[in-house]
Amino acid sequence: MSVPVTVVVALAVALGLHRLRRLEARSAWAAMYFLPFSVSLVAAALVWQWIYDPVYGVLNHFLGALGVPPLKWLQSLDLVRPSLAAVNVWARLGFDTMIFLAALPGHPAEYYEAAAIDGASVWQALWRITLRAQSADRDGGDSRADLQLQDLRHGCTRRRRAGPRAPARR
Repeated sequence: MSVPVTVVVALAVALGLHRLRRLEARSAWAAMYFLPFSVSLVAAALVWQWIYDPVYGVLNHFLGALGVPPLKWLQSLDLVRPSLAAVNVWARLGFDTMIFLAALPGHPAEYYEAAAIDGASVWQALWRITLRAQSADRDGGDSRADLQLQDLRHGCTRRRRAGPRAPARR
């Protein structure tokens, strides 16, 4: 559910960062996008659990200012999947952006110059040169990151207990 959104947003962010000419600005923005990937997923799960909290959550606070009643983001069967998908996009966006950003300078400028001479629009060059080269570069081998995100999902949806777990029944 969240993989296509993550890939599209990461590619858009990488293309935007690639257009920045000053290396300092590009590096600063890239570090900000990569930061969620380097944060402990347990800590991130606790922060997102607080954001989604139906009573004290920041998201419900902002939506309440717009006149929307509080929602149970992680308790509602209709909202839990989109809520976790948003967390997944947030956690993966930096990594995927860095992969795309690393691959963009590898595209020969001659291809883009030839496309411009042939009368190709910016969108045609993006579709026929950049995206085709990106699809060849990305192999989808992110199983380690996928396993880490299971920890994030578990941390966001776990039940809060006041004490230790009750002993198993015999």
